Amino acid sequence: TIPFNLEGSFVQLYFGRNHHRQVSYSEFSQFLHDYHKRYSKYAFKAFDHDGCGSITLNDFCKMIVAIKSHLLTNKVKTVLREFVEKTEGNQLSYAYCNAFQSVLSDMETVKKVYLHA
Repeated sequence: TIPFNLEGSFVQLYFGRNHHRQVSYSEFSQFLHDYHKRYSKYAFKAFDHDGCGSITLNDFCKMIVAIKSHLLTNKVKTVLREFVEKTEGNQLSYAYCNAFQSVLSDMETVKKVYLHA
């Protein structure tokens, strides 16, 4: 698992210092959206062991499956490593990782639009 500081300022913004603030459904939905974005950054930092701004292909695959598994089909999980290795190589920058996650999130939006059209 990839740690996330639930006592930090991010969580306090939504639930207060003592976590006693009640939030509405829409506020909680926004919290989850923001949490996923923030968690992605934490995950990258956890795998960027030497602080160079890049992670290995193996770590990228572990990270994506750990934090975005709900957006990956079995087929994507199967070809993920090979695709990324062919297109980007064995060292992946933060910018690439962030862009990849954005594509995954945008695909979920496209799916929702398609299903409701």
